Amino acid sequence: MSFHHLIQFIQWSLRALHYRHRLLRSILNRSVRASALPHAVLKT
Repeated sequence: MSFHHLIQFIQWSLRALHYRHRLLRSILNRSVRASALPHAVLKT
């Protein structure tokens, strides 16, 4: 593996990691919102 390929691979993996993190965070936010709704109903 050449140096240029290594840099390309690192950039690609960082982009994939960033995308997956954003995806995970949106899923987390959605599940938190979904679980917070019944809690609000139960409290009242």
